[in-house]
Parts: sequence; C-alpha cells; structure tokens
Amino acid sequence: MKALTTFAVLFLLVQTSMAQPEKGKYIIGGTSALRYTAQRLNDNSSYLNFYIQPQFGKFISDKTVLYGGLGYQLSRIKDQNTTMLTQGFNATFGFTRFRPLVNGLYLTLDGRINANYALYSYSNTNTTNDNIGAGIAFSPGLAYFLNDRWMIYSNIGSLYYNYNVEPVGGYNNDMGYSFTGNNFSIGARFLLGKKK
Repeated sequence: MKALTTFAVLFLLVQTSMAQPEKGKYIIGGTSALRYTAQRLNDNSSYLNFYIQPQFGKFISDKTVLYGGLGYQLSRIKDQNTTMLTQGFNATFGFTRFRPLVNGLYLTLDGRINANYALYSYSNTNTTNDNIGAGIAFSPGLAYFLNDRWMIYSNIGSLYYNYNVEPVGGYNNDMGYSFTGNNFSIGARFLLGKKK
C-alpha cells in the first residue's frame, strides 16, 4: 500500500510539472446550475432554477486568458396564488490573470463585464415585464492545472457593480463585495492547442 501511495504521488507530481498556462492555447469551459426547492407548509411554494453558460477563450500570454460566453436562465417561482416565470439571456466577456504559487497552482484575478436581458411573466395577472442590465465584477481565486489539458479553478467572493433598467422607468444600482464561504464556486476548463 505504501508503494502504491508513493507511486501515485510521484505520478501526480510528474503530470503536473508540465502544467502551466501557455500563450496560444484555447479554453473551453462554462457554468451550469440546477436547483429545485419545495416548501410544503402553508403556501405549498416551490422554486426551480436552471442556468447554463458555455465559455470559450484564448491565452493571449502565459499569464492572461481572454474569454467570453453566452448564457440562458430559466426560473419558476410558484405558490398558491401565482406562478412567476423568468427567462434570462446574458453575454459575458472577461479576462483571468494567473500568478504562480507552486508547481501547477496559481493565484488568479478574474475581471468580467456582462450584459443581460430578462423577461418575467406572471400567471395571476397574465402580464409580462422585462429589464435590461449590465455589470462589472472582479473575483480572486485559485487555478490548478491537472495536466496539459485540464484546469480546475475556483472564484472566492466578488467585488461588483450592476445596473438594471425597466422600460416603465425604474432602475436599480447594485454594488458591493462579498468574500464569504458561501460565495464559492468551482469549475473545470479544457485546454486546446499543441504542446510546446
């Protein structure tokens, strides 16, 4: 057992010793989420949310990747009296800057801008409403290159500003920062390109 553990650790070290960002490589990644919550107390309410956003990018240097993606979100909130259905569309463009810590592990800073459109419909009044918005955010994080093709990454918190406008004249400014344990995400990216 000891020999197997030693071999596994050495194999992992050898595999990651070549793992690093490389200028000219492309990335494929993205975000997806599915959540359903039901409350069977007084109002028999339920909440369903689905989100998907593929992302594509390119390393413009050995330390920086530029990326972009298009997203779609569908959510439904239902109680005894009404159902609200929301469909959202967004576009995100950003960069991630890498700073090496140890072999294969990098400190990252992610900066992004986004634009979004949402359409809301309400079953109890048969009405619809929509809004458009834009935002900017910066997130610190970590990235680990498993090998020359796979990278896992996490963003921990965010400094952000969002602006939303409704056609009927309302608007919303939302700004703040969050650096808490419940604002943590993890994902994977696949790298395309020739080995050096």
